[in-house]
Amino acid sequence: MLGVTESAAEALQLILDNLDTQPGQCVRLRAVSHGNLGFKLDAERQGDQVVKHGDKKILVLDSETAKKLKGVVLKYWAREEAEGFTLLRKARAGQKKRKTQRLSGA
Repeated sequence: MLGVTESAAEALQLILDNLDTQPGQCVRLRAVSHGNLGFKLDAERQGDQVVKHGDKKILVLDSETAKKLKGVVLKYWAREEAEGFTLLRKARAGQKKRKTQRLSGA
């Protein structure tokens, strides 16, 4: 299962709050090309992994993507000049976390 940090969940919720979404829409994490991932607005589909923030659905991903991201955490980062999301593989005992990919809206 994909993990989501509190800061990433709050950032996704803020994105949804600032967009003109239809009822039931949330952010979908999806493959966009050649192993790259991106976000798009979408509704939950049968078999999706759903991430909630409080009682609101904020993120969905299909079961195939969820399998590939098992043991990965979605993290939000912000600096003065930029902000974004990064996927980090959870560290096993004695290992450092490894950054896997930065994400963008697509």
